[in-house]
Amino acid sequence: MRKYLDLAEARLEQAQNEGIPQEVIAKAARYLSDGKHYFDRGDNATALASISYSHGLLDGSTPAAENASMSPDQIRQVLAGIFLNRLASRPPLTGLAGIPLEGGCLRALVANLEKEGLLDRSGGEMELTPPGRSRIKVGLVAGVFDLIHPGHLAFLNWARGHVDLLSAIVARDPNSESRKGRKPVQSERDRLSLVRELKPVDYAMLGSHDDMYSPVLQIRPDFILLGKDQDIDGRRVKAELAKRGLKVQVTRSRVWDSGELSKTTRILDRIARDVKR
Repeated sequence: MRKYLDLAEARLEQAQNEGIPQEVIAKAARYLSDGKHYFDRGDNATALASISYSHGLLDGSTPAAENASMSPDQIRQVLAGIFLNRLASRPPLTGLAGIPLEGGCLRALVANLEKEGLLDRSGGEMELTPPGRSRIKVGLVAGVFDLIHPGHLAFLNWARGHVDLLSAIVARDPNSESRKGRKPVQSERDRLSLVRELKPVDYAMLGSHDDMYSPVLQIRPDFILLGKDQDIDGRRVKAELAKRGLKVQVTRSRVWDSGELSKTTRILDRIARDVKR
Protein backbone atom coordinates (compact mmCIF):
# COMPACT_ATOMS: atom_id res chain seq x y z
CA MET A 1 0.00 0.00 0.00
CA ARG A 2 2.86 2.38 0.79
CA LYS A 3 4.28 1.89 -2.72
CA TYR A 4 0.88 2.52 -4.29
CA LEU A 5 0.57 5.71 -2.25
CA ASP A 6 3.99 6.87 -3.45
CA LEU A 7 2.98 6.20 -7.05
CA ALA A 8 -0.21 8.21 -6.59
CA GLU A 9 1.76 11.15 -5.19
CA ALA A 10 4.13 11.02 -8.16
CA ARG A 11 1.14 10.87 -10.53
CA LEU A 12 -0.38 13.95 -8.91
CA GLU A 13 2.89 15.86 -9.27
CA GLN A 14 3.18 14.85 -12.93
CA ALA A 15 -0.38 16.00 -13.61
CA GLN A 16 0.67 19.61 -13.04
CA ASN A 17 2.41 19.58 -16.45
CA GLU A 18 -0.27 17.78 -18.46
CA GLY A 19 -2.82 20.51 -19.00
CA ILE A 20 -5.39 18.90 -16.68
CA PRO A 21 -7.91 21.43 -15.26
CA GLN A 22 -6.88 22.73 -11.86
CA GLU A 23 -10.23 21.85 -10.31
CA VAL A 24 -9.67 18.20 -11.27
CA ILE A 25 -6.16 18.28 -9.81
CA ALA A 26 -7.51 19.84 -6.60
CA LYS A 27 -10.18 17.15 -6.28
CA ALA A 28 -7.61 14.39 -6.92
CA ALA A 29 -5.38 15.95 -4.25
CA ARG A 30 -8.25 15.83 -1.72
CA TYR A 31 -8.93 12.16 -2.44
CA LEU A 32 -5.22 11.44 -2.11
CA SER A 33 -5.17 13.29 1.21
CA ASP A 34 -8.08 11.13 2.39
CA GLY A 35 -6.16 8.08 1.26
CA LYS A 36 -3.17 9.06 3.38
CA HIS A 37 -5.46 9.69 6.36
CA TYR A 38 -7.06 6.26 6.18
CA PHE A 39 -3.71 4.61 5.52
CA ASP A 40 -2.31 6.16 8.72
CA ARG A 41 -5.32 4.84 10.62
CA GLY A 42 -4.73 1.34 9.26
CA ASP A 43 -7.93 1.31 7.18
CA ASN A 44 -6.30 0.01 4.01
CA ALA A 45 -9.55 -0.76 2.18
CA THR A 46 -10.83 2.83 2.43
CA ALA A 47 -7.32 4.15 1.71
CA LEU A 48 -7.12 2.06 -1.46
CA ALA A 49 -10.50 3.29 -2.66
CA SER A 50 -9.56 6.94 -2.08
CA ILE A 51 -6.15 6.62 -3.75
CA SER A 52 -7.62 4.74 -6.71
CA TYR A 53 -10.24 7.44 -7.20
CA SER A 54 -7.52 10.11 -7.15
CA HIS A 55 -5.52 8.24 -9.77
CA GLY A 56 -8.63 7.62 -11.88
CA LEU A 57 -9.62 11.28 -11.91
CA LEU A 58 -6.24 12.25 -13.35
CA ASP A 59 -6.10 9.47 -15.91
CA GLY A 60 -9.65 10.16 -17.01
CA SER A 61 -8.92 13.84 -17.56
CA THR A 62 -5.58 13.51 -19.36
CA PRO A 63 -6.73 12.26 -22.80
CA ALA A 64 -8.89 15.23 -23.72
CA ALA A 65 -6.20 17.71 -22.71
CA GLU A 66 -3.43 15.89 -24.52
CA ASN A 67 -5.37 15.05 -27.66
CA ALA A 68 -6.51 18.66 -27.98
CA SER A 69 -2.93 19.88 -27.90
CA MET A 70 -1.45 17.16 -30.11
CA SER A 71 -0.01 18.94 -33.13
CA PRO A 72 0.69 17.26 -36.49
CA ASP A 73 4.40 17.55 -35.72
CA GLN A 74 3.91 15.73 -32.40
CA ILE A 75 1.86 13.00 -34.06
CA ARG A 76 4.61 12.57 -36.64
CA GLN A 77 7.17 12.46 -33.83
CA VAL A 78 5.25 9.72 -32.05
CA LEU A 79 4.82 7.68 -35.23
CA ALA A 80 8.54 8.02 -36.00
CA GLY A 81 9.36 6.93 -32.45
CA ILE A 82 7.13 3.85 -32.71
CA PHE A 83 8.74 2.97 -36.06
CA LEU A 84 12.21 3.39 -34.57
CA ASN A 85 11.45 1.30 -31.49
CA ARG A 86 10.05 -1.47 -33.66
CA LEU A 87 13.18 -1.34 -35.80
CA ALA A 88 15.42 -1.47 -32.73
CA SER A 89 13.33 -4.19 -31.01
CA ARG A 90 12.42 -1.90 -28.12
CA PRO A 91 9.01 -1.48 -26.43
CA PRO A 92 6.87 0.55 -28.85
CA LEU A 93 6.24 3.59 -26.65
CA THR A 94 9.59 4.29 -25.03
CA GLY A 95 11.86 7.29 -25.34
CA LEU A 96 9.48 9.51 -27.28
CA ALA A 97 11.02 12.88 -26.39
CA GLY A 98 8.64 15.66 -25.48
CA ILE A 99 5.49 13.52 -25.50
CA PRO A 100 4.07 12.60 -22.05
CA LEU A 101 2.97 8.98 -22.24
CA GLU A 102 1.65 7.91 -18.88
CA GLY A 103 -1.62 6.45 -17.70
CA GLY A 104 -4.70 7.73 -19.49
CA CYS A 105 -2.62 9.77 -21.93
CA LEU A 106 -0.88 6.63 -23.17
CA ARG A 107 -4.13 4.75 -23.62
CA ALA A 108 -5.80 7.71 -25.29
CA LEU A 109 -2.89 8.28 -27.64
CA VAL A 110 -2.83 4.69 -28.83
CA ALA A 111 -6.61 4.57 -29.16
CA ASN A 112 -6.65 7.83 -31.11
CA LEU A 113 -3.94 6.71 -33.52
CA GLU A 114 -5.77 3.41 -34.04
CA LYS A 115 -9.03 5.25 -34.62
CA GLU A 116 -7.36 7.36 -37.28
CA GLY A 117 -6.03 4.20 -38.93
CA LEU A 118 -2.38 5.07 -38.25
CA LEU A 119 -1.66 2.18 -35.87
CA ASP A 120 -2.62 -1.49 -35.89
CA ARG A 121 -2.43 -3.83 -32.90
CA SER A 122 -4.59 -6.63 -34.24
CA GLY A 123 -1.60 -8.95 -34.69
CA GLY A 124 -0.44 -8.55 -31.10
CA GLU A 125 2.33 -6.10 -32.02
CA MET A 126 2.05 -2.36 -32.46
CA GLU A 127 2.64 -1.58 -36.13
CA LEU A 128 2.26 1.51 -38.26
CA THR A 129 -0.38 1.03 -40.92
CA PRO A 130 0.45 2.15 -44.49
CA PRO A 131 -1.26 5.51 -43.84
CA GLY A 132 0.68 5.85 -40.58
CA ARG A 133 3.96 4.96 -42.27
CA SER A 134 3.26 7.49 -45.01
CA ARG A 135 3.12 10.27 -42.39
CA ILE A 136 6.85 10.00 -41.65
CA LYS A 137 10.00 10.34 -43.73
CA VAL A 138 12.71 7.79 -43.01
CA GLY A 139 16.19 8.47 -44.36
CA LEU A 140 19.23 6.25 -44.69
CA VAL A 141 22.94 7.00 -44.98
CA ALA A 142 25.73 4.49 -45.36
CA GLY A 143 29.49 4.66 -45.08
CA VAL A 144 32.63 3.54 -43.31
CA PHE A 145 32.60 6.35 -40.72
CA ASP A 146 36.24 5.77 -39.85
CA LEU A 147 37.69 8.43 -37.53
CA ILE A 148 34.61 10.63 -37.20
CA HIS A 149 35.45 14.17 -38.34
CA PRO A 150 33.65 17.49 -39.07
CA GLY A 151 32.88 16.37 -42.62
CA HIS A 152 30.86 13.45 -41.28
CA LEU A 153 28.98 15.72 -38.89
CA ALA A 154 28.17 18.29 -41.56
CA PHE A 155 26.78 15.57 -43.82
CA LEU A 156 24.78 13.84 -41.08
CA ASN A 157 23.24 17.11 -39.87
CA TRP A 158 22.25 17.90 -43.44
CA ALA A 159 20.72 14.44 -43.87
CA ARG A 160 18.79 14.57 -40.59
CA GLY A 161 17.30 17.90 -41.61
CA HIS A 162 15.54 16.22 -44.53
CA VAL A 163 13.77 13.43 -42.62
CA ASP A 164 11.91 12.58 -39.43
CA LEU A 165 14.16 9.64 -38.65
CA LEU A 166 17.73 9.01 -39.84
CA SER A 167 19.23 5.53 -39.98
CA ALA A 168 22.86 4.71 -40.75
CA ILE A 169 24.52 1.58 -42.10
CA VAL A 170 28.14 1.17 -41.04
CA ALA A 171 30.35 -0.76 -43.46
CA ARG A 172 31.87 -4.05 -42.38
CA ASP A 173 35.65 -4.22 -42.03
CA PRO A 174 36.33 -6.48 -45.06
CA ASN A 175 34.00 -4.47 -47.29
CA SER A 176 35.61 -1.24 -46.16
CA GLU A 177 39.09 -2.53 -46.90
CA SER A 178 38.01 -3.73 -50.34
CA ARG A 179 36.40 -0.39 -51.19
CA LYS A 180 39.00 1.94 -49.68
CA GLY A 181 42.12 -0.11 -50.41
CA ARG A 182 43.16 -0.05 -46.74
CA LYS A 183 41.98 -1.41 -43.43
CA PRO A 184 39.88 0.99 -41.39
CA VAL A 185 41.67 2.42 -38.38
CA GLN A 186 38.76 1.57 -36.12
CA SER A 187 37.01 -1.78 -35.99
CA GLU A 188 33.46 -2.08 -37.28
CA ARG A 189 32.14 -2.43 -33.72
CA ASP A 190 33.93 0.72 -32.58
CA ARG A 191 32.70 2.64 -35.60
CA LEU A 192 29.14 1.44 -35.02
CA SER A 193 29.29 2.46 -31.36
CA LEU A 194 30.45 5.95 -32.28
CA VAL A 195 27.85 6.47 -35.00
CA ARG A 196 25.09 5.38 -32.62
CA GLU A 197 26.08 8.16 -30.23
CA LEU A 198 25.95 10.93 -32.83
CA LYS A 199 23.03 13.29 -32.31
CA PRO A 200 21.72 13.31 -35.92
CA VAL A 201 21.55 9.48 -36.05
CA ASP A 202 18.43 7.80 -34.68
CA TYR A 203 19.36 4.23 -35.56
CA ALA A 204 22.54 2.54 -36.74
CA MET A 205 23.42 -1.01 -37.73
CA LEU A 206 26.25 -2.90 -39.38
CA GLY A 207 26.02 -3.64 -43.07
CA SER A 208 25.93 -7.06 -44.67
CA HIS A 209 29.01 -9.04 -45.60
CA ASP A 210 27.42 -10.30 -48.82
CA ASP A 211 24.48 -8.15 -49.90
CA MET A 212 24.63 -4.38 -49.52
CA TYR A 213 20.90 -4.10 -50.11
CA SER A 214 19.65 -6.49 -47.40
CA PRO A 215 19.99 -4.00 -44.49
CA VAL A 216 18.34 -1.33 -46.65
CA LEU A 217 15.37 -3.64 -47.14
CA GLN A 218 15.28 -4.24 -43.41
CA ILE A 219 15.00 -0.51 -42.70
CA ARG A 220 12.91 0.31 -45.79
CA PRO A 221 13.69 4.04 -45.96
CA ASP A 222 11.96 6.63 -48.10
CA PHE A 223 15.20 8.47 -48.86
CA ILE A 224 18.80 7.41 -49.39
CA LEU A 225 21.09 10.34 -48.75
CA LEU A 226 24.56 10.34 -50.28
CA GLY A 227 27.61 12.39 -49.40
CA LYS A 228 28.86 14.91 -51.94
CA ASP A 229 31.95 12.87 -52.84
CA GLN A 230 30.56 9.42 -51.97
CA ASP A 231 31.51 6.96 -54.71
CA ILE A 232 28.06 5.43 -55.19
CA ASP A 233 25.88 5.49 -58.30
CA GLY A 234 22.55 6.73 -56.98
CA ARG A 235 20.64 5.73 -60.10
CA ARG A 236 21.93 2.18 -59.86
CA VAL A 237 21.00 1.95 -56.18
CA LYS A 238 17.50 3.21 -56.92
CA ALA A 239 17.07 0.72 -59.78
CA GLU A 240 18.37 -2.25 -57.78
CA LEU A 241 16.05 -1.50 -54.87
CA ALA A 242 13.09 -1.08 -57.24
CA LYS A 243 13.76 -4.61 -58.51
CA ARG A 244 13.39 -5.77 -54.91
CA GLY A 245 10.13 -3.94 -54.39
CA LEU A 246 11.38 -0.82 -52.61
CA LYS A 247 10.92 2.61 -54.13
CA VAL A 248 13.25 5.25 -52.74
CA GLN A 249 14.38 8.75 -53.55
CA VAL A 250 18.14 9.18 -53.78
CA THR A 251 19.54 12.61 -52.98
CA ARG A 252 23.16 13.71 -52.98
CA SER A 253 24.34 16.34 -50.54
CA ARG A 254 25.93 19.60 -51.62
CA VAL A 255 27.21 20.14 -48.11
CA TRP A 256 30.98 20.12 -47.87
CA ASP A 257 33.35 20.83 -45.01
CA SER A 258 36.69 21.85 -46.51
CA GLY A 259 38.56 21.92 -43.22
CA GLU A 260 42.06 20.51 -43.04
CA LEU A 261 40.93 17.46 -41.07
CA SER A 262 37.52 16.93 -42.64
CA LYS A 263 38.44 13.72 -44.43
CA THR A 264 39.85 10.52 -42.96
CA THR A 265 42.71 10.48 -45.48
CA ARG A 266 43.72 13.99 -44.41
CA ILE A 267 43.77 12.91 -40.78
CA LEU A 268 45.97 9.92 -41.61
CA ASP A 269 48.30 12.07 -43.72
CA ARG A 270 48.59 14.58 -40.90
CA ILE A 271 49.45 11.83 -38.41
CA ALA A 272 52.03 10.36 -40.79
CA ARG A 273 53.69 13.77 -41.24
CA ASP A 274 53.78 14.39 -37.51
CA VAL A 275 55.32 10.97 -36.84
CA LYS A 276 58.13 11.69 -39.33
CA ARG A 277 59.08 14.94 -37.59
